[in-house]
Amino acid sequence: MGLSAPGYGLWWYAWVGLVPAFWWISQQSNSLPLEGGGLGWGWKRTALGGFLFGMAYHLVYLAWFPALHPLTWIGFSEWQSVLIVTLGYLILTGLGGVLIGALLLLFYWSSKQSGWMKLTFFAFPLIWPLAFDWFSVTQLWIPWARLSYTQVVDGWGVSVHRELFIVLINMVVFWFYFIRNKTFKQNIAASLFLVFMLGLYVRGYTYIEPYGNDWTPIVIVQGNLPIGVIRSQKESWVAAKEVYLDNIRQLDFKPGTLLVLPEEGAIPGAVNIEAPDENPSFRDLMAVAHEKQIAIITGIIAYKILPTDGREVYNAQALIDPRQEDIQFYFKRELVPFGEMVPFFDKNWLENQLEKFNVGFNPPYLSGSKQQESMKLKWKESHDILIGGLICFELIWPELPKGTDIGLAPSYLVNTSNLGWFHGNKFGEKLMQEQFLAIGRMRAAENNTFVIIAANTGISAVISDTAPRILARSDRDGTPLPGGATLLQVGGN
Repeated sequence: MGLSAPGYGLWWYAWVGLVPAFWWISQQSNSLPLEGGGLGWGWKRTALGGFLFGMAYHLVYLAWFPALHPLTWIGFSEWQSVLIVTLGYLILTGLGGVLIGALLLLFYWSSKQSGWMKLTFFAFPLIWPLAFDWFSVTQLWIPWARLSYTQVVDGWGVSVHRELFIVLINMVVFWFYFIRNKTFKQNIAASLFLVFMLGLYVRGYTYIEPYGNDWTPIVIVQGNLPIGVIRSQKESWVAAKEVYLDNIRQLDFKPGTLLVLPEEGAIPGAVNIEAPDENPSFRDLMAVAHEKQIAIITGIIAYKILPTDGREVYNAQALIDPRQEDIQFYFKRELVPFGEMVPFFDKNWLENQLEKFNVGFNPPYLSGSKQQESMKLKWKESHDILIGGLICFELIWPELPKGTDIGLAPSYLVNTSNLGWFHGNKFGEKLMQEQFLAIGRMRAAENNTFVIIAANTGISAVISDTAPRILARSDRDGTPLPGGATLLQVGGN
């Protein structure tokens, strides 16, 4: 079933991918209890088989993860990189296996109930997405491999709450073809129900409303800088000037343009929240924004000096709007486990344990507030455009775009990312990028808003608020710039 993931091109397999698991469960018997009582063999086999099925699904879906090796650019040795990537891959896929194994165990139990308890069986399609929603709030697990994302196909609209439909159709197909002793009326009812649900669902995909063009012009500069250059204390400053600043100075922008730059690369070093112009690259970018009268959103490393002379450091976005005096910031809320924060563990304890294996570990960032006001962009003198910030993998959490305290939905969701960790592994890079785009389209559908993705090495894209569909993507619509950068632009009135 993992082959239905975006990037493989087999989206249709999700509609029948659960049927083999349902059939295998139906063959299990609980007539052989273990010695001394306890769970029967049917329960044991279902639990183990469900776990293996779920883990296999996630192993295939997340097949891009091993391409993160080598992590030598962070400072790890070859064997340390293999260990970290392997453990991360097994943890993510293993937790996914636990979740799907528990759901299939529930399916097995509910199928054997009678009376009112039988309702749990018919409620299974609803329980599936709710379980994924609940499990996604855990710190270790990343809600990446959702069945709903498998159906985000180019040229089709996007329908929300699709997981319920997918699981339901799988159950109907299983019942129709594998349950014996059905009456003729039951077969007719199941057939009509299947046709009705498929027709209703397909309409949600094929009905694409026309979109308008009354939005602010959007421009993305994708630097395509190698991860080693970005992390270099010397090369990063030279590359930021040549690839970003010099190109931006040469470009002609329409009035009111919103320019978006990626998570890393455009602004080397760190930016003081209280005095952002202390960073020379940020100061130059502010000057360009005022000179050309454009708004700029860029990824930065931000810090705040504490009264105790310490620092609080954040992965952040900054909005430079020449029509407003203050710089606005968004601070990343969902940090990457182990890369940016320590999940479940005491930080000092984990550092001490890893030191025994000669692995240095010092997560650099603090998490931003769960409730942050949207950034506000002045536009057409009539109203503000509200911008919701998302950094890197924050795009995959459905609840984050709603995490503002202003009571209004943002007009744009701006995601700044650095996805250039794949070291030329084309398979892993392409697979991950297609899945990232599918997730972006889902966020646009859920929030009825534009989604802008600016990634250092791609894929960058602008996604419309209706349908939603991809208006432009860097690998298809990008224009080369000097220094190896890529320009992506979508116009407006």
